[in-house]
Amino acid sequence: MVKLGNELLGIDLKTISGFSEIKKISRVPCCPPHIPGQINYHGKIITLVDMSPVFKLKTSKNYNGSKVIIVNLEEGEAGVLVDDVEDVIYLKNGDISTSLSPLNLINDSFQKGTVHYKNRMLTLVDLERVLLFGNLSVNDEV
Repeated sequence: MVKLGNELLGIDLKTISGFSEIKKISRVPCCPPHIPGQINYHGKIITLVDMSPVFKLKTSKNYNGSKVIIVNLEEGEAGVLVDDVEDVIYLKNGDISTSLSPLNLINDSFQKGTVHYKNRMLTLVDLERVLLFGNLSVNDEV
């Protein structure tokens, strides 16, 4: 589970290949605001993605000290910015409610359900759908 803004988001570990803390971001010219730059992760250049616009959240644009989730998709690797990595929990299907959270996503299909966690609502997110269909790509066509 990760924290983005004041929200707790649950992400399936199957898509995650690692975690890192941002020490230095190399800016990439002409990229949209949701691509703050790139980092070196174990000798690989990883493009960072700020997914807060998908969740309609205001987050700090000072990324120093932020955490990065390294995500492996069929389309490639990316680093997803989060404010913190909170915990790893194991859920049974019976723990998951299919009701949508009050989180204001740009597309409800990005949610897999909700779970009550320590008196808070945890929104389970389909991170692959968010990255592929959340208007977070860079359009390289003119």
